[in-house]
Amino acid sequence: MNNSNETLVMRFVQENLDTIPFKTLRRDEEKIGFQEQSEQMKKILQDDPALFLSKWGRYLPHSVLSQFQSIKDNYEVDFYLKSLLYEDEEEVSTRPAKSALRTLVQNRRYEYLKRHLKDSDYFSDESIQLRDPALYDQYIGQHISAQEKEEPFADDMTLVNRILSNIDRKFVDDHLHRQKIVDEEQMEEEEESESEDEMLEKSTPTVITKKKTKDVNMTDPDILKDDVLNSDEDNMEEIDENDTEEIMKFREEQRLELIRLLEEKFLAGKDDFDYDQVDYNEEYDDLEQLERDIQDRYFDED
Repeated sequence: MNNSNETLVMRFVQENLDTIPFKTLRRDEEKIGFQEQSEQMKKILQDDPALFLSKWGRYLPHSVLSQFQSIKDNYEVDFYLKSLLYEDEEEVSTRPAKSALRTLVQNRRYEYLKRHLKDSDYFSDESIQLRDPALYDQYIGQHISAQEKEEPFADDMTLVNRILSNIDRKFVDDHLHRQKIVDEEQMEEEEESESEDEMLEKSTPTVITKKKTKDVNMTDPDILKDDVLNSDEDNMEEIDENDTEEIMKFREEQRLELIRLLEEKFLAGKDDFDYDQVDYNEEYDDLEQLERDIQDRYFDED
Protein backbone atom coordinates (compact mmCIF):
# COMPACT_ATOMS: atom_id res chain seq x y z
CA MET A 1 0.00 0.00 0.00
CA ASN A 2 1.46 3.36 -0.99
CA ASN A 3 1.59 6.41 1.26
CA SER A 4 -1.44 8.16 -0.22
CA ASN A 5 -3.68 5.10 0.24
CA GLU A 6 -2.39 4.60 3.77
CA THR A 7 -3.04 8.27 4.59
CA LEU A 8 -6.65 8.03 3.41
CA VAL A 9 -7.26 4.89 5.45
CA MET A 10 -5.73 6.32 8.62
CA ARG A 11 -7.55 9.62 8.19
CA PHE A 12 -10.88 7.80 8.31
CA VAL A 13 -9.72 5.67 11.26
CA GLN A 14 -8.59 8.68 13.28
CA GLU A 15 -11.83 10.54 12.60
CA ASN A 16 -13.90 7.54 13.72
CA LEU A 17 -11.89 6.02 16.57
CA ASP A 18 -14.82 6.49 18.92
CA THR A 19 -16.95 4.11 16.82
CA ILE A 20 -14.29 1.55 15.78
CA PRO A 21 -13.68 -0.98 18.60
CA PHE A 22 -9.93 -1.30 19.05
CA LYS A 23 -10.00 -4.62 20.91
CA THR A 24 -11.97 -6.61 23.48
CA LEU A 25 -10.72 -5.52 26.88
CA ARG A 26 -9.69 -8.14 29.41
CA ARG A 27 -11.04 -8.08 32.91
CA ASP A 28 -9.57 -5.13 34.84
CA GLU A 29 -7.75 -3.94 31.69
CA GLU A 30 -7.82 -0.19 31.14
CA LYS A 31 -8.69 1.25 27.75
CA ILE A 32 -5.74 2.92 26.03
CA GLY A 33 -5.99 6.43 24.63
CA PHE A 34 -7.00 7.27 21.07
CA GLN A 35 -3.47 8.38 20.18
CA GLU A 36 -1.95 5.02 21.13
CA GLN A 37 -4.81 3.16 19.44
CA SER A 38 -4.15 5.09 16.25
CA GLU A 39 -0.41 4.39 16.37
CA GLN A 40 -0.91 0.65 16.91
CA MET A 41 -3.50 0.42 14.14
CA LYS A 42 -1.19 2.27 11.76
CA LYS A 43 1.65 -0.13 12.55
CA ILE A 44 -0.58 -3.15 11.84
CA LEU A 45 -1.75 -1.50 8.61
CA GLN A 46 1.86 -1.07 7.50
CA ASP A 47 3.14 -4.48 8.66
CA ASP A 48 0.14 -6.69 7.90
CA PRO A 49 -2.77 -5.11 5.98
CA ALA A 50 -4.62 -8.46 5.89
CA LEU A 51 -4.68 -8.60 9.69
CA PHE A 52 -5.86 -4.97 9.72
CA LEU A 53 -8.79 -5.92 7.46
CA SER A 54 -9.65 -8.97 9.54
CA LYS A 55 -9.88 -6.86 12.72
CA TRP A 56 -11.39 -3.58 11.49
CA GLY A 57 -12.39 -4.03 7.84
CA ARG A 58 -16.08 -4.42 8.74
CA TYR A 59 -16.10 -0.84 10.10
CA LEU A 60 -14.70 0.74 6.91
CA PRO A 61 -16.90 2.11 4.11
CA HIS A 62 -16.54 1.08 0.48
CA SER A 63 -14.45 4.15 -0.40
CA VAL A 64 -11.87 3.31 2.28
CA LEU A 65 -11.81 -0.43 1.59
CA SER A 66 -11.08 0.32 -2.07
CA GLN A 67 -7.70 1.79 -1.01
CA PHE A 68 -6.55 -1.76 -0.25
CA GLN A 69 -7.01 -2.71 -3.91
CA SER A 70 -3.63 -1.10 -4.60
CA ILE A 71 -2.04 -4.08 -2.79
CA LYS A 72 -1.28 -6.64 -5.47
CA ASP A 73 -0.65 -10.40 -5.24
CA ASN A 74 -1.70 -10.74 -1.61
CA TYR A 75 -4.08 -13.69 -1.22
CA GLU A 76 -5.21 -12.75 2.28
CA VAL A 77 -5.96 -9.12 1.43
CA ASP A 78 -7.87 -10.27 -1.66
CA PHE A 79 -9.84 -12.75 0.45
CA TYR A 80 -11.02 -10.12 2.95
CA LEU A 81 -11.69 -7.51 0.26
CA LYS A 82 -13.93 -9.85 -1.73
CA SER A 83 -15.95 -10.62 1.37
CA LEU A 84 -16.15 -7.05 2.70
CA LEU A 85 -16.81 -5.30 -0.62
CA TYR A 86 -19.51 -7.82 -1.52
CA GLU A 87 -21.25 -7.35 1.85
CA ASP A 88 -21.10 -3.59 1.36
CA GLU A 89 -22.69 -3.81 -2.10
CA GLU A 90 -25.31 -6.22 -0.82
CA GLU A 91 -26.41 -3.76 1.86
CA VAL A 92 -26.66 -0.89 -0.63
CA SER A 93 -28.78 -2.72 -3.19
CA THR A 94 -31.42 -5.19 -2.16
CA ARG A 95 -33.40 -6.59 -5.02
CA PRO A 96 -36.94 -7.79 -4.51
CA ALA A 97 -38.68 -10.62 -5.47
CA LYS A 98 -38.73 -12.73 -8.37
CA SER A 99 -38.54 -11.34 -11.87
CA ALA A 100 -38.51 -13.08 -15.24
CA LEU A 101 -34.90 -12.03 -15.84
CA ARG A 102 -33.76 -13.16 -12.39
CA THR A 103 -35.43 -16.55 -12.87
CA LEU A 104 -33.80 -16.92 -16.27
CA VAL A 105 -30.37 -16.11 -14.80
CA GLN A 106 -30.84 -18.56 -11.94
CA ASN A 107 -31.84 -21.33 -14.34
CA ARG A 108 -28.83 -20.70 -16.56
CA ARG A 109 -26.46 -20.78 -13.58
CA TYR A 110 -27.99 -24.00 -12.36
CA GLU A 111 -27.62 -25.57 -15.81
CA TYR A 112 -23.97 -24.47 -15.93
CA LEU A 113 -23.44 -25.89 -12.46
CA LYS A 114 -24.84 -29.27 -13.53
CA ARG A 115 -22.86 -29.42 -16.77
CA HIS A 116 -19.47 -28.07 -15.79
CA LEU A 117 -18.96 -27.85 -12.03
CA LYS A 118 -20.59 -30.82 -10.31
CA ASP A 119 -18.16 -33.40 -11.71
CA SER A 120 -15.14 -31.11 -11.92
CA ASP A 121 -12.54 -30.21 -9.30
CA TYR A 122 -14.42 -26.96 -8.53
CA PHE A 123 -15.86 -28.60 -5.43
CA SER A 124 -12.79 -30.69 -4.60
CA ASP A 125 -11.38 -30.36 -1.08
CA GLU A 126 -8.28 -28.56 -2.38
CA SER A 127 -10.26 -25.97 -4.37
CA ILE A 128 -12.75 -25.31 -1.58
CA GLN A 129 -9.95 -24.93 0.96
CA LEU A 130 -8.25 -22.27 -1.16
CA ARG A 131 -11.46 -20.38 -1.94
CA ASP A 132 -12.78 -20.32 1.61
CA PRO A 133 -10.28 -21.62 4.21
CA ALA A 134 -12.41 -20.74 7.24
CA LEU A 135 -15.58 -22.40 5.92
CA TYR A 136 -13.64 -25.50 4.84
CA ASP A 137 -12.05 -25.78 8.28
CA GLN A 138 -15.42 -25.37 9.99
CA TYR A 139 -17.02 -28.23 8.07
CA ILE A 140 -14.10 -30.53 7.23
CA GLY A 141 -10.61 -29.41 8.27
CA GLN A 142 -11.14 -29.47 12.02
CA HIS A 143 -12.21 -33.13 11.80
CA ILE A 144 -9.00 -34.25 10.06
CA SER A 145 -6.18 -35.47 12.29
CA ALA A 146 -2.78 -33.78 12.32
CA GLN A 147 -1.23 -37.00 11.02
CA GLU A 148 -3.50 -37.01 7.95
CA LYS A 149 -2.76 -33.35 7.26
CA GLU A 150 0.99 -34.02 7.28
CA GLU A 151 0.91 -37.00 4.91
CA PRO A 152 3.94 -36.97 2.57
CA PHE A 153 3.60 -36.12 -1.11
CA ALA A 154 2.95 -38.91 -3.59
CA ASP A 155 6.09 -40.28 -5.24
CA ASP A 156 4.92 -39.27 -8.71
CA MET A 157 4.31 -35.61 -7.76
CA THR A 158 6.66 -33.24 -9.58
CA LEU A 159 8.86 -30.75 -7.76
CA VAL A 160 6.89 -27.81 -9.18
CA ASN A 161 3.60 -29.26 -7.92
CA ARG A 162 5.13 -29.87 -4.49
CA ILE A 163 6.26 -26.25 -4.30
CA LEU A 164 2.82 -24.99 -5.39
CA SER A 165 1.14 -27.28 -2.88
CA ASN A 166 3.35 -25.93 -0.08
CA ILE A 167 2.46 -22.35 -1.08
CA ASP A 168 -1.25 -23.23 -0.94
CA ARG A 169 -0.84 -24.90 2.45
CA LYS A 170 0.97 -21.86 3.82
CA PHE A 171 -1.77 -19.54 2.56
CA VAL A 172 -4.46 -21.65 4.23
CA ASP A 173 -2.50 -22.04 7.49
CA ASP A 174 -1.72 -18.31 7.67
CA HIS A 175 -5.35 -17.39 7.07
CA LEU A 176 -6.63 -19.80 9.73
CA HIS A 177 -3.97 -18.61 12.18
CA ARG A 178 -5.04 -14.99 11.77
CA GLN A 179 -8.70 -15.93 12.06
CA LYS A 180 -7.91 -17.86 15.23
CA ILE A 181 -6.22 -14.78 16.74
CA VAL A 182 -9.30 -12.69 16.00
CA ASP A 183 -11.63 -15.32 17.47
CA GLU A 184 -9.48 -15.73 20.58
CA GLU A 185 -9.45 -11.99 21.23
CA GLN A 186 -13.23 -11.94 21.03
CA MET A 187 -13.50 -14.86 23.46
CA GLU A 188 -10.94 -13.62 26.00
CA GLU A 189 -13.40 -11.57 27.95
CA GLU A 190 -15.74 -14.54 28.43
CA GLU A 191 -12.97 -16.96 29.32
CA GLU A 192 -11.42 -14.64 31.89
CA SER A 193 -14.72 -13.90 33.62
CA GLU A 194 -14.53 -17.24 35.43
CA SER A 195 -13.88 -16.72 39.10
CA GLU A 196 -10.35 -17.42 40.36
CA ASP A 197 -11.88 -18.69 43.59
CA GLU A 198 -13.74 -21.39 41.68
CA MET A 199 -10.52 -22.54 40.07
CA LEU A 200 -8.76 -22.82 43.43
CA GLU A 201 -11.57 -24.94 44.85
CA LYS A 202 -11.02 -27.64 42.25
CA SER A 203 -8.80 -30.30 43.74
CA THR A 204 -8.16 -32.22 40.54
CA PRO A 205 -7.46 -31.12 36.97
CA THR A 206 -10.27 -31.37 34.46
CA VAL A 207 -10.69 -31.92 30.75
CA ILE A 208 -13.38 -29.90 28.98
CA THR A 209 -14.64 -31.44 25.77
CA LYS A 210 -16.28 -29.60 22.92
CA LYS A 211 -19.33 -31.82 22.91
CA LYS A 212 -20.13 -31.58 26.62
CA THR A 213 -20.98 -28.62 28.76
CA LYS A 214 -19.70 -29.93 32.07
CA ASP A 215 -16.19 -30.56 33.37
CA VAL A 216 -15.03 -34.16 33.58
CA ASN A 217 -13.02 -35.28 36.57
CA MET A 218 -9.73 -36.87 35.51
CA THR A 219 -9.85 -39.23 38.45
CA ASP A 220 -12.38 -41.42 36.60
CA PRO A 221 -10.37 -43.21 33.88
CA ASP A 222 -13.38 -44.68 32.05
CA ILE A 223 -15.12 -41.32 31.67
CA LEU A 224 -11.84 -39.65 30.73
CA LYS A 225 -11.18 -42.23 28.01
CA ASP A 226 -14.63 -41.70 26.48
CA ASP A 227 -14.24 -37.93 26.45
CA VAL A 228 -10.74 -37.94 25.01
CA LEU A 229 -12.02 -40.11 22.15
CA ASN A 230 -14.54 -37.35 21.38
CA SER A 231 -11.94 -34.60 20.83
CA ASP A 232 -11.12 -33.35 17.36
CA GLU A 233 -7.46 -34.14 16.69
CA ASP A 234 -5.57 -35.61 19.61
CA ASN A 235 -7.41 -38.91 19.61
CA MET A 236 -7.48 -40.00 15.97
CA GLU A 237 -4.77 -42.64 16.33
CA GLU A 238 -6.52 -44.37 19.22
CA ILE A 239 -9.89 -45.00 17.61
CA ASP A 240 -11.03 -48.53 16.75
CA GLU A 241 -12.50 -49.61 13.41
CA ASN A 242 -16.12 -48.89 14.32
CA ASP A 243 -15.30 -45.37 15.43
CA THR A 244 -13.23 -44.81 12.29
CA GLU A 245 -16.17 -45.82 10.11
CA GLU A 246 -18.45 -43.49 12.07
CA ILE A 247 -16.03 -40.60 11.71
CA MET A 248 -15.66 -41.15 7.96
CA LYS A 249 -19.45 -41.19 7.62
CA PHE A 250 -19.69 -37.97 9.64
CA ARG A 251 -17.00 -36.33 7.50
CA GLU A 252 -18.85 -37.24 4.31
CA GLU A 253 -22.08 -35.78 5.69
CA GLN A 254 -20.22 -32.58 6.56
CA ARG A 255 -18.68 -32.46 3.10
CA LEU A 256 -22.06 -32.87 1.37
CA GLU A 257 -23.54 -30.10 3.52
CA LEU A 258 -20.59 -27.84 2.68
CA ILE A 259 -20.98 -28.50 -1.05
CA ARG A 260 -24.70 -27.73 -0.79
CA LEU A 261 -23.88 -24.35 0.78
CA LEU A 262 -21.23 -23.63 -1.85
CA GLU A 263 -23.62 -24.49 -4.67
CA GLU A 264 -26.12 -22.01 -3.20
CA LYS A 265 -23.33 -19.45 -2.97
CA PHE A 266 -22.45 -19.98 -6.65
CA LEU A 267 -26.09 -19.66 -7.73
CA ALA A 268 -26.42 -16.45 -5.69
CA GLY A 269 -23.51 -14.92 -7.62
CA LYS A 270 -21.13 -14.69 -4.67
CA ASP A 271 -18.18 -16.60 -6.15
CA ASP A 272 -15.16 -15.01 -7.82
CA PHE A 273 -16.44 -16.11 -11.22
CA ASP A 274 -17.24 -14.51 -14.58
CA TYR A 275 -21.02 -14.84 -14.38
CA ASP A 276 -21.58 -12.90 -17.63
CA GLN A 277 -20.44 -15.90 -19.66
CA VAL A 278 -23.38 -17.82 -18.18
CA ASP A 279 -26.05 -15.21 -17.44
CA TYR A 280 -26.16 -13.94 -21.06
CA ASN A 281 -25.64 -17.28 -22.77
CA GLU A 282 -28.69 -18.95 -24.33
CA GLU A 283 -26.74 -22.20 -24.54
CA TYR A 284 -27.64 -22.80 -20.88
CA ASP A 285 -31.39 -22.40 -21.33
CA ASP A 286 -33.48 -25.38 -20.28
CA LEU A 287 -36.39 -25.15 -22.73
CA GLU A 288 -38.71 -27.30 -20.64
CA GLN A 289 -38.00 -25.18 -17.57
CA LEU A 290 -38.54 -21.99 -19.58
CA GLU A 291 -41.96 -23.26 -20.64
CA ARG A 292 -42.87 -24.01 -17.02
CA ASP A 293 -41.72 -20.54 -15.90
CA ILE A 294 -43.83 -18.88 -18.60
CA GLN A 295 -46.88 -20.85 -17.49
CA ASP A 296 -46.23 -19.97 -13.83
CA ARG A 297 -46.03 -16.26 -14.63
CA TYR A 298 -49.22 -16.49 -16.68
CA PHE A 299 -51.18 -18.02 -13.80
CA ASP A 300 -49.59 -15.62 -11.26
CA GLU A 301 -50.82 -12.65 -13.30
CA ASP A 302 -54.33 -14.12 -13.40
